Amino acid sequence: MKKEMTSRQRQINAIRGKEVDRIPCSPRIGAYLKSRYLSQDVETVINFNKIYKHDPVYQMMPGLVNPVDSVYFDSSYTKDIKVDYKETANGDMKIVERTISTPAGKLKDIIHVPPSNGKYGVSPNPVKREFLIKDASDIEKLRYVLPDPKKHLNLVNFNETEDKLKNEGLTQLFLRSPLDHLAGDARGIENLMIDYYDDRELFDKIMDFFTQYVMDTTKVCLEKGAVNFFVSWYYSSLSTGWSPEILRQKFIPVLRKHIDLIHSYDATYDFYDDGKMMDILEDYISCKPDVIETLTPPTVGDIDLVKAKKLAGDKVTLKGYVDIIYVMQKGTEKQVRDTVIDALSICAPNGRFILGSSDSFREGTPEINIKTYFDTAMEYGSRFL
Repeated sequence: MKKEMTSRQRQINAIRGKEVDRIPCSPRIGAYLKSRYLSQDVETVINFNKIYKHDPVYQMMPGLVNPVDSVYFDSSYTKDIKVDYKETANGDMKIVERTISTPAGKLKDIIHVPPSNGKYGVSPNPVKREFLIKDASDIEKLRYVLPDPKKHLNLVNFNETEDKLKNEGLTQLFLRSPLDHLAGDARGIENLMIDYYDDRELFDKIMDFFTQYVMDTTKVCLEKGAVNFFVSWYYSSLSTGWSPEILRQKFIPVLRKHIDLIHSYDATYDFYDDGKMMDILEDYISCKPDVIETLTPPTVGDIDLVKAKKLAGDKVTLKGYVDIIYVMQKGTEKQVRDTVIDALSICAPNGRFILGSSDSFREGTPEINIKTYFDTAMEYGSRFL
């Protein structure tokens, strides 16, 4: 009988392809915790783990402002810009018009902000109606707006959180791809898709600018000692509308470059896309991330778990799979139990699997389904190793 591991060691071993005592159970639970306990901080995660035994993973952004993604942001990190906000309302929707004055000229965008904890969900995303980048000249203006990671990035809060979680779970540094909440929110995904065909020069300039920013940010994080990274790539997903050909031409090389940088410091890379990925999965695997998630099954996604496991083999750890809507929220106890057992039976045999979810469990998920998920994971977590 294998010696019982700590949750942290179990997850690290699974991520690095080493032996585990059981398959880690690490679903995304932030939205569920926020709806039930009004908090998703690390203390809430620790307390929830006392109710339902699992392997918590807690992801935190580095201490760096993202003015592209934030509606309101503290601009005190630089004296080179001035931000003016104009607010109006349309029903329950707040409309925020931002004007950012820089030494190279003004940037302007318009953001619609829906209320939280209502008909739009627990924490709905703001929607851009006008974007900061209208033409190539706006890229130069953004250089003044994005904080310099060498001067302003710090991992104090991350390190403190890691100390709180200790061996009860794994803390990962959460980074964005060049598209996610960066190029995609500064220019707009639809605009970028049009630019790819109608203005390739502008498309390339935008992507090169944000790719370099992400690489610079990542290198600072690595130099400050971060060793476990979670990186979102859902803006470049097949579900977003990009073709496999464009992914292979424009985004896969960037992903490979980013992974190579992180691996050069012997750090781990957890690649996140919660959309369709079956037609591009082999390309993702070829980039050699340590983890690929979320393996979203039909109908929301398209993952055939048997084929995915065959492609991954012992090269990469697969994570996720259990559907948060049609299994967890709307399914029966039997569906939840059967899905967890199926996932473990298919993916557990060589140990390179982490049982997770297709995204964060949502408000309205029956408590019995939550319990069934965790109980089944604990019951069957070592049976197929």
